[in-house]
Amino acid sequence: MKSYPTRDEAVSEITKALGMAFSRWQTVEFNLFLLYRRLCGEANITQRKVMEITYNSMQLESKMFAVAGLIKFRTPTDKKYMQDWDLIAKQFNKQKKLRDKMAHWSIVSTQKAAEYYAFLAPPLSDIDRVIKASADPENSEAISAETLLRRSSDDFGKVSAAIEEFMRKLPSPA
Repeated sequence: MKSYPTRDEAVSEITKALGMAFSRWQTVEFNLFLLYRRLCGEANITQRKVMEITYNSMQLESKMFAVAGLIKFRTPTDKKYMQDWDLIAKQFNKQKKLRDKMAHWSIVSTQKAAEYYAFLAPPLSDIDRVIKASADPENSEAISAETLLRRSSDDFGKVSAAIEEFMRKLPSPA
């Protein structure tokens, strides 16, 4: 975990990394929406608006369930699509765990000697885990700016690309 000469620099770096990671996650969710929209098929403007309002009111887990249901509906005779989607969903759900930490964990900073560290730590409501992460951020469940940037670039990017590729392979809606 990288150290910084000032607390402000350390907090600034984790904040920038968190923003970049959220931006990359948003690409995953946008591709999921495009897939949902494609699976719903062509609709008139009123139907499309209702579909989009419905989608936007769903929790992420419900969106994944809806997409799986639509895949089954659109490709009932070809199990390969559902098998491929199950693999993507597994990757998605693994990365969603990091996304949930990004959304619900706290930015915490600490000082060791003349160096400052800032990282994502478990929610402040779980003070024992926060204290443990603060005491030894490199050997705890703390998430550094470097880890956020690497995982959001590599892992979120892979999920996003997999959704795009899946969409390309789908047959056109009837």
